[in-house]
Amino acid sequence: MSQVSYASGQEDNDDDDLLALLGEVGGADRNLEGIIAAIYDIGCFVGAIVAFLTAERFGRKGSIKWGSWIMVVGTILQTTATEKVQMIISRIITGVGNGINTVNVPIWQAESFKSSNRGAMLVIQSALIALGFPVSTFMGLASSQAEPSSFSWRWPIAFQGAFLVIILAVLPFLPESPRWLVAHDRVEEATEVFARLEGATATVTDEKIIRERDMVVASVRHEREVGEISWAEVFTEGKNRNLSRVLLGAGPYMFNQWSGINCLAYYLPITFERNIGLSSQLALIISGVLGIQYFLVSWLPYFFIEKAGRRKVMMLSAAGCSFCMVMISIMLKVNTLVVSSHRLNRSTSS
Repeated sequence: MSQVSYASGQEDNDDDDLLALLGEVGGADRNLEGIIAAIYDIGCFVGAIVAFLTAERFGRKGSIKWGSWIMVVGTILQTTATEKVQMIISRIITGVGNGINTVNVPIWQAESFKSSNRGAMLVIQSALIALGFPVSTFMGLASSQAEPSSFSWRWPIAFQGAFLVIILAVLPFLPESPRWLVAHDRVEEATEVFARLEGATATVTDEKIIRERDMVVASVRHEREVGEISWAEVFTEGKNRNLSRVLLGAGPYMFNQWSGINCLAYYLPITFERNIGLSSQLALIISGVLGIQYFLVSWLPYFFIEKAGRRKVMMLSAAGCSFCMVMISIMLKVNTLVVSSHRLNRSTSS
């Protein structure tokens, strides 16, 4: 998951590097800069839809494998880009692969973890996602020393290939989702996976393993008996409160994006440079330090998430984030006015 966040942030960490890239592939332009940054998210959205349509067919491991190979192709095309059209298309391709992986990894984990430690394991996943941001920021800082060489922007893009190589090398040795195996009538394989996940001493004949397998088999059988629900049922309440479940699952993610957090996640160095007036180097250093702090703090829920529960922790975190976003907006507004005033004075005096 560190690869996911590295790939998301590596293009947007250094404004000067991005402008250098644009200068080589067709001219530095602010609108084109925004298109290249945003088109990646369009690719991720398409990848998520592709994952929705194909994940059940290819399995969790198979989907992640294809997503990673798609990212390899996109990474190669980005690294070798000489035209802006190639850069835009390659960004979309990389985003599609990342979207496929972003959807399948949490499902794979949720279907493989025990309910007793699922929360803690998902905290580790989030922490690894957070790790990718400071890695990409400091990578941008290091490669920026090579300016005006194209190495300053080609190397950070190419480096995400290292994560992809690790994923593709390790993936064959990891177990498939036992629930997916059961759903495709591969119960014996699912039993072996349950034993493997339990530990080295567990065997397929252990009572605990058989009980876990039978619970999943019963659940899958019940889903088949009920049949697939229609889209109308998904967005209506009914006795199963389907609409409430959809809103509870999707709502926090939607509001999280609408909060403006991507302005900080994607453009934090650029915000420091343009709105506050910091140098490019200092902006990257501060962004990297904040990324490290983000990574370290994201581990805290690991120690209390199972005892405190999800709801209370989420509500407290949302309240804290709301307060911070308000304060950031106010301070950015003040500093933007000050920086603009100083720039106007300098231009007038010159």
